[in-house]
Amino acid sequence: WLRFASPLTTGYAAEGFTTPLWVGLPGSLLSPGRGILWSLPICVFAPRGLAVMARSGRRREAAALAYLCVSLLLVVSAWNLWWGGYDWGLRLFLPAMPVVVVLGAIGLVGLQPDTARLSATLAGFLGFLWCLPGVVENGYPYYVMADGTSGSWALSAYPPFGAWQFLHGWLGNGPVGHTTSSDVLWLTLARADQLAPLIPMALLLLAAGSALTVAVLLANRPVGSAPPATVS
Repeated sequence: WLRFASPLTTGYAAEGFTTPLWVGLPGSLLSPGRGILWSLPICVFAPRGLAVMARSGRRREAAALAYLCVSLLLVVSAWNLWWGGYDWGLRLFLPAMPVVVVLGAIGLVGLQPDTARLSATLAGFLGFLWCLPGVVENGYPYYVMADGTSGSWALSAYPPFGAWQFLHGWLGNGPVGHTTSSDVLWLTLARADQLAPLIPMALLLLAAGSALTVAVLLANRPVGSAPPATVS
């Protein structure tokens, strides 16, 4: 306000809410490149999670979380660059995704244990499959291909189907940001900065493996059993 003399003046003067919702909203939900149905499959249980909260006496909390998610989704869908530019998934909706995950997990409450376990496993696997190319390869060629509304709706914009086509080498031989081919991003960076970039990759793999192990142990624990007692 002090800088631009108006609270409505931002650094995005050439942009605005110009996308019709009938274009942006289906793209945000269903498009192969940006749809949260594919990138965050647990979202299909989020409405049920809200219903579970409401039935348990948490109506105000459910309404607040629903408002947060729906309002941001509508704002993102109406933005002129609703797909977020050169990026992975529905970038502008990212702040609400943790809330959607929690609501989706709550939505599994009350299902048959086997159904809940299978649903959570399938949603997690599909989400992992969707995200994997983004944390492995140099994604710039994919960003170019999947840019815009038409690019987001292309079948090749679905990362497990289209992103891997640019991975022509594993050993870090291609230039960073090349528009036609890519290689494993961590190895590309390691070639430029010695082995330092491989350290966070190893730590992330260790953390992911630990989290997966804990999740499997919890999933196989009988329903209603108490956690192991600790010895002081």
